[in-house]
Amino acid sequence: MSIPRQMINLLGIVLVVAVLVAGVTLAGVPLFSSAQTTDASTKTVAQTNQIYQIQVTELAAANETIDEIVTDVTALQSQITATTRMDDVIELAVAAADTVGGTIESFTVAEIEPWTPRTGLDSDVEDEAAPTDEGEAEDTSANAESDGTTDAADGAEAPAEAPATAEDSPQKQIPVTIKVVVPSAAAAAAFMDGLARGPRLIAPIDGTLEDGVLTVTALAFLRTGE
Repeated sequence: MSIPRQMINLLGIVLVVAVLVAGVTLAGVPLFSSAQTTDASTKTVAQTNQIYQIQVTELAAANETIDEIVTDVTALQSQITATTRMDDVIELAVAAADTVGGTIESFTVAEIEPWTPRTGLDSDVEDEAAPTDEGEAEDTSANAESDGTTDAADGAEAPAEAPATAEDSPQKQIPVTIKVVVPSAAAAAAFMDGLARGPRLIAPIDGTLEDGVLTVTALAFLRTGE
Protein backbone atom coordinates (compact mmCIF):
# COMPACT_ATOMS: atom_id res chain seq x y z
CA MET A 1 0.00 0.00 0.00
CA SER A 2 1.54 3.25 -1.08
CA ILE A 3 0.89 6.65 0.59
CA PRO A 4 0.03 9.41 -1.81
CA ARG A 5 2.71 12.00 -2.36
CA GLN A 6 0.39 14.82 -1.31
CA MET A 7 -0.27 13.11 2.03
CA ILE A 8 3.45 12.86 2.70
CA ASN A 9 3.90 16.57 1.97
CA LEU A 10 0.99 17.42 4.27
CA LEU A 11 2.43 15.37 7.12
CA GLY A 12 5.78 17.09 6.62
CA ILE A 13 4.17 20.52 6.80
CA VAL A 14 2.28 19.56 9.98
CA LEU A 15 5.48 18.29 11.59
CA VAL A 16 7.37 21.47 10.73
CA VAL A 17 4.58 23.62 12.17
CA ALA A 18 4.55 21.53 15.35
CA VAL A 19 8.30 21.97 15.77
CA LEU A 20 8.02 25.73 15.25
CA VAL A 21 5.19 26.02 17.77
CA ALA A 22 7.14 23.98 20.30
CA GLY A 23 10.24 26.13 19.76
CA VAL A 24 8.32 29.36 20.21
CA THR A 25 6.61 28.00 23.30
CA LEU A 26 9.79 26.73 24.93
CA ALA A 27 12.07 29.63 24.03
CA GLY A 28 10.02 32.68 23.05
CA VAL A 29 7.58 32.78 25.97
CA PRO A 30 10.30 32.77 28.69
CA LEU A 31 12.20 35.46 26.83
CA PHE A 32 9.06 37.58 26.56
CA SER A 33 8.30 37.14 30.27
CA SER A 34 11.88 38.05 31.17
CA ALA A 35 11.65 41.17 29.01
CA GLN A 36 8.43 42.20 30.72
CA THR A 37 10.00 41.68 34.17
CA THR A 38 13.08 43.68 33.19
CA ASP A 39 10.92 46.51 31.89
CA ALA A 40 8.92 46.59 35.12
CA SER A 41 12.15 46.65 37.17
CA THR A 42 13.48 49.50 35.03
CA LYS A 43 10.34 51.54 35.69
CA THR A 44 10.59 50.84 39.44
CA VAL A 45 14.23 51.92 39.53
CA ALA A 46 13.39 55.09 37.61
CA GLN A 47 10.62 55.96 40.09
CA THR A 48 12.96 55.26 43.04
CA ASN A 49 15.61 57.50 41.52
CA GLN A 50 13.06 60.29 41.16
CA ILE A 51 12.12 59.94 44.84
CA TYR A 52 15.79 60.03 45.86
CA GLN A 53 16.36 63.09 43.70
CA ILE A 54 13.48 64.89 45.41
CA GLN A 55 14.88 63.98 48.83
CA VAL A 56 18.35 65.18 47.86
CA THR A 57 16.89 68.48 46.65
CA GLU A 58 14.98 68.93 49.92
CA LEU A 59 18.08 68.15 51.99
CA ALA A 60 20.14 70.62 49.96
CA ALA A 61 17.51 73.31 50.57
CA ALA A 62 17.45 72.48 54.29
CA ASN A 63 21.24 72.66 54.45
CA GLU A 64 21.10 76.26 53.25
CA THR A 65 18.94 77.17 56.28
CA ILE A 66 20.85 75.05 58.84
CA ASP A 67 21.91 78.16 60.79
CA GLU A 68 18.29 79.26 61.16
CA ILE A 69 17.30 75.76 62.25
CA VAL A 70 20.03 75.70 64.92
CA THR A 71 18.92 79.12 66.15
CA ASP A 72 15.30 77.98 66.36
CA VAL A 73 16.28 74.83 68.25
CA THR A 74 18.32 76.87 70.72
CA ALA A 75 15.39 79.24 71.26
CA LEU A 76 13.03 76.33 71.83
CA GLN A 77 15.43 74.74 74.32
CA SER A 78 15.53 77.98 76.29
CA GLN A 79 11.73 78.02 76.38
CA ILE A 80 11.39 74.57 77.95
CA THR A 81 9.19 74.94 81.00
CA ALA A 82 10.98 74.96 84.32
CA THR A 83 8.63 72.38 85.79
CA THR A 84 10.09 69.59 83.67
CA ARG A 85 13.56 70.38 85.08
CA MET A 86 12.53 70.63 88.72
CA ASP A 87 12.53 66.92 89.51
CA ASP A 88 15.89 67.02 91.29
CA VAL A 89 14.89 70.07 93.33
CA ILE A 90 11.60 68.46 94.38
CA GLU A 91 13.40 65.27 95.37
CA LEU A 92 15.82 67.34 97.45
CA ALA A 93 12.96 69.06 99.27
CA VAL A 94 11.15 65.76 99.90
CA ALA A 95 14.34 64.18 101.26
CA ALA A 96 14.91 67.14 103.61
CA ALA A 97 11.30 66.89 104.84
CA ASP A 98 11.59 63.14 105.46
CA THR A 99 14.77 63.69 107.45
CA VAL A 100 13.01 65.99 109.96
CA GLY A 101 9.75 64.03 110.00
CA GLY A 102 7.85 66.60 107.94
CA THR A 103 5.49 66.36 104.99
CA ILE A 104 5.55 68.50 101.85
CA GLU A 105 2.17 70.21 101.54
CA SER A 106 2.79 72.13 98.32
CA PHE A 107 5.59 73.05 95.94
CA THR A 108 4.88 76.12 93.81
CA VAL A 109 7.07 77.09 90.86
CA ALA A 110 7.10 80.64 89.46
CA GLU A 111 8.21 81.83 86.03
CA ILE A 112 11.78 81.20 84.94
CA GLU A 113 13.98 84.30 85.05
CA PRO A 114 17.60 85.25 84.28
CA TRP A 115 20.16 84.22 86.86
CA THR A 116 21.30 87.03 89.15
CA PRO A 117 24.67 86.67 90.94
CA ARG A 118 24.50 86.97 94.70
CA THR A 119 26.44 90.09 95.70
CA GLY A 120 27.02 89.19 99.32
CA LEU A 121 29.94 86.91 98.59
CA ASP A 122 31.50 89.44 96.22
CA SER A 123 31.37 92.16 98.89
CA ASP A 124 33.13 89.91 101.41
CA VAL A 125 35.88 89.14 98.94
CA GLU A 126 36.37 92.83 98.17
CA ASP A 127 36.53 93.68 101.90
CA GLU A 128 39.20 91.03 102.46
CA ALA A 129 41.19 92.30 99.49
CA ALA A 130 41.24 95.96 100.74
CA PRO A 131 44.78 97.18 101.79
CA THR A 132 45.33 97.62 105.52
CA ASP A 133 48.56 99.59 105.43
CA GLU A 134 48.87 103.16 104.14
CA GLY A 135 52.17 102.36 102.46
CA GLU A 136 50.61 99.44 100.67
CA ALA A 137 47.71 101.67 99.65
CA GLU A 138 50.08 104.23 98.14
CA ASP A 139 51.98 101.52 96.25
CA THR A 140 48.74 100.05 95.05
CA SER A 141 47.53 103.48 93.91
CA ALA A 142 50.76 104.11 92.02
CA ASN A 143 50.63 100.71 90.36
CA ALA A 144 46.98 101.29 89.52
CA GLU A 145 47.82 104.60 87.86
CA SER A 146 50.60 102.95 85.85
CA ASP A 147 48.39 100.02 84.91
CA GLY A 148 45.58 102.42 84.09
CA THR A 149 47.80 104.29 81.65
CA THR A 150 48.86 101.03 80.01
CA ASP A 151 45.30 99.75 79.89
CA ALA A 152 44.13 103.03 78.37
CA ALA A 153 46.72 102.72 75.63
CA ASP A 154 45.74 99.13 75.00
CA GLY A 155 42.08 100.09 75.04
CA ALA A 156 42.70 102.70 72.36
CA GLU A 157 44.14 100.02 70.11
CA ALA A 158 41.44 97.34 70.57
CA PRO A 159 37.69 98.04 70.73
CA ALA A 160 35.87 96.93 73.86
CA GLU A 161 33.70 93.84 73.56
CA ALA A 162 30.04 94.08 74.45
CA PRO A 163 29.37 92.33 77.80
CA ALA A 164 27.05 89.34 77.76
CA THR A 165 23.63 90.13 79.21
CA ALA A 166 21.89 88.03 81.85
CA GLU A 167 19.20 87.08 79.35
CA ASP A 168 21.84 85.53 77.08
CA SER A 169 23.28 83.35 79.84
CA PRO A 170 22.19 79.68 79.91
CA GLN A 171 22.07 79.90 83.72
CA LYS A 172 18.56 80.58 84.98
CA GLN A 173 16.82 80.81 88.33
CA ILE A 174 13.27 80.04 89.37
CA PRO A 175 11.52 81.39 92.48
CA VAL A 176 9.83 78.54 94.35
CA THR A 177 7.59 78.40 97.39
CA ILE A 178 7.61 75.29 99.56
CA LYS A 179 5.03 74.58 102.25
CA VAL A 180 5.94 71.75 104.61
CA VAL A 181 4.19 70.51 107.74
CA VAL A 182 6.78 70.15 110.52
CA PRO A 183 6.41 68.83 114.08
CA SER A 184 8.37 71.65 115.75
CA ALA A 185 10.35 74.83 115.27
CA ALA A 186 13.55 72.83 115.56
CA ALA A 187 12.38 70.59 112.73
CA ALA A 188 11.62 73.71 110.66
CA ALA A 189 15.16 75.01 111.21
CA ALA A 190 16.58 71.58 110.36
CA PHE A 191 14.56 71.52 107.13
CA MET A 192 15.98 74.90 106.10
CA ASP A 193 19.49 73.67 106.91
CA GLY A 194 18.85 70.50 104.90
CA LEU A 195 17.98 72.54 101.81
CA ALA A 196 21.12 74.64 102.21
CA ARG A 197 23.40 71.63 102.80
CA GLY A 198 22.24 69.76 99.69
CA PRO A 199 23.57 70.15 96.15
CA ARG A 200 23.57 73.74 94.95
CA LEU A 201 20.26 73.34 93.18
CA ILE A 202 18.28 75.51 95.58
CA ALA A 203 19.07 78.50 97.81
CA PRO A 204 16.64 79.20 100.69
CA ILE A 205 15.84 82.90 101.09
CA ASP A 206 13.23 83.12 103.85
CA GLY A 207 11.07 80.88 106.00
CA THR A 208 7.91 81.52 108.03
CA LEU A 209 6.47 79.05 110.57
CA GLU A 210 2.77 79.36 111.37
CA ASP A 211 0.50 76.74 112.96
CA GLY A 212 2.97 73.96 112.24
CA VAL A 213 3.31 74.87 108.55
CA LEU A 214 6.67 76.18 107.36
CA THR A 215 6.54 78.37 104.24
CA VAL A 216 9.92 78.63 102.53
CA THR A 217 10.76 80.96 99.66
CA ALA A 218 13.84 79.95 97.70
CA LEU A 219 15.57 80.12 94.34
CA ALA A 220 16.13 77.02 92.24
CA PHE A 221 18.94 77.03 89.68
CA LEU A 222 19.18 75.32 86.29
CA ARG A 223 20.82 75.58 82.89
CA THR A 224 18.89 75.84 79.66
CA GLY A 225 20.17 74.90 76.17
CA GLU A 226 23.19 76.97 75.19
